[in-house]
Amino acid sequence: MKHIQNTRQRVQTHTDDAIIIKILEWKQEYFSELVERYADKLGKYIFTLVNYDKQCTDDCLQEVFLKVWEKLPQYQIGTNFNAWIYRLTHNTVINVLQQASTKDQHYAGDDLNETLLADTEDILDIADENFRKALVKKMLTSIDEKYRAIILLYYYEEKSYEEIAEIMQISINTVGTQLSRAKKQIQKQLNTDQSNFYFS
Repeated sequence: MKHIQNTRQRVQTHTDDAIIIKILEWKQEYFSELVERYADKLGKYIFTLVNYDKQCTDDCLQEVFLKVWEKLPQYQIGTNFNAWIYRLTHNTVINVLQQASTKDQHYAGDDLNETLLADTEDILDIADENFRKALVKKMLTSIDEKYRAIILLYYYEEKSYEEIAEIMQISINTVGTQLSRAKKQIQKQLNTDQSNFYFS
């Protein structure tokens, strides 16, 4: 019990860079702290990016932390680790989906994680909560993958344009352009689906 409490305290008080330095000093127990710090939010991000598929999310998350372990020596202390790990996560998910497509592997969709639906009123102005949740899920799975990532990073992960640009390795202007296009695609989807949604 005391060990668990000490671990949680270190996770809360140590910066990312402080933990990484410990890992690079071969204090491998600190890697579990890094996993504990990022697993939940990366899992939520992946979950929506892969169309709410739990098995695919688990596969991607495992692959992400394997790559973090392998590539951590390449990370430059003093830069933005949060952006670094999100960029690695984003690229890993894209690679996994491309490989699944090449192998004709199909990941079946899973139930919507409701924690991903917080604070979407600026996207949808729908009074009925159940209608809104179902429509958000349908909306996100229907838009282009690159636009889905932009929406997730900006609205759900609350990343700045600069952070999104670093994660997706595009320019800040491109972030603004793609976000604008994503909103238009969402609005078009809403206009198409909303009137007939209850009868689908």
